[in-house]
Amino acid sequence: MVNYKDVLADLRRKRLELEKTYKSKLAQLDSGIAAIEQVLALEQPSYVLVGSFAMPETTEEQTYAGLTVVAAAHRCLEIEGKHLTAPQIVERLKSGGFKSNAKVLRTSVYSAMFRDERFVRLKDGRWGLKSWQQ
Repeated sequence: MVNYKDVLADLRRKRLELEKTYKSKLAQLDSGIAAIEQVLALEQPSYVLVGSFAMPETTEEQTYAGLTVVAAAHRCLEIEGKHLTAPQIVERLKSGGFKSNAKVLRTSVYSAMFRDERFVRLKDGRWGLKSWQQ
């Protein structure tokens, strides 16, 4: 007779092993994807005349422009200095000039933070930076 509890425990153990093995590889893959997204999302900056020099114009609306999903989320939490939910982070990214081709940006932000070891998720669903715990 098959002991399904033992089979289930074994499957869960194997899944955990796979998750540990591939988590870093997924982070590397996400980093590559994010880099390509960044290249595709880059926009030419507008310039303002400062004296006789043309300088790139930067505003609060461009805080996250040209960044990858994970870099923008990290910068957002650094700027805010407090734990935020994924929807709150997305709201700030959009208002800060972040551009994405993702169908559901919240899912992209959540996935990027989940796979990056620099982020921590609290039990209440808010996200923060691992560096805050030290």
